[in-house]
Amino acid sequence: SISFALLLILLKNPFAIASISLQLSFSAVSGIIWLTPKLTKRAHGKHKLVRAAMLSFSTTLGAMVFSTPLAGYYFGTLSVVSLLSNLLCIVFALGLLSVIVAAAVPQLGAACAFVPTLGIRAVLAIAGLLEALPFHAVYFNTAFSIAWLVYVYAIFIACALAKRGKYRYF
Repeated sequence: SISFALLLILLKNPFAIASISLQLSFSAVSGIIWLTPKLTKRAHGKHKLVRAAMLSFSTTLGAMVFSTPLAGYYFGTLSVVSLLSNLLCIVFALGLLSVIVAAAVPQLGAACAFVPTLGIRAVLAIAGLLEALPFHAVYFNTAFSIAWLVYVYAIFIACALAKRGKYRYF
């Protein structure tokens, strides 16, 4: 279905293939489709909130695996702090729930909004602390860093092929 969607877009406008947003979107969705189910099989937790956070993290990781080479090529950087971005989405979902509750019972909605507010502040504070660390981002502005990225993805592809049985002695 993703290939068909891309085909329809390119039939309408063949020059869309040069769009950075199209490339990043389709690579991220491809990563989510291909890698996230493999990661979510390992998302075990006793509490629903822990499982939700792990599933959110695996979705982010799935999207990043396929979009990182393009982001490195176009923007020259990869923010490690961005792995926390989906945790904000979970907290925002709790905020949306408090808005819905506030529509029915304003006082209860205000009380419910307290938890997402603390969550948003905590995630932003953690992101700010991580951003202050020396290695909060990976920059692809040297030949060594580009070679490292190519090496990591070559190993990733080799492992994927070996698991499928294409290269048994790898």
